[in-house]
Amino acid sequence: MPVVNTTDMWSSAASVFVVVALATLTAVAAWEHKKRDEEHAQISALVKAEIASVRLKMDAVICTGKLNLFFQTLPKGQTITWHDIPSDYWPCMPGNLIEERKTIK
Repeated sequence: MPVVNTTDMWSSAASVFVVVALATLTAVAAWEHKKRDEEHAQISALVKAEIASVRLKMDAVICTGKLNLFFQTLPKGQTITWHDIPSDYWPCMPGNLIEERKTIK
C-alpha cells in the first residue's frame, strides 16, 4: 500500500485557500473602490452645483452693493433717469422700477 504524505496535501490546500482568499479580497477592494468613486462623483456634482448657486447669489449681492454706492454718491433729492444709471447696474435694479421705467427720487 502506498504511503500518502499528508503534509504535501495540507500545504497544497493551504496554498489554494490563500490564492482564493486573495482573489476574493482583491475583488471586494476593487468593487469598494468603484462604489466610492461613484459616490465621489455624485458629491462633486452637488458641490459644483452649490458653488454655482452661491456664485450667482454673491454676484447679485455685489451688484446691489455697487448700485447702492452709486446712489449714495448722487446729491440728495436729485431726480435720476435711466440714462443716469450705468447699464451694468440694471440687472440688480428692483423689479418694480424696471417694469415701469419710473424715475427715481
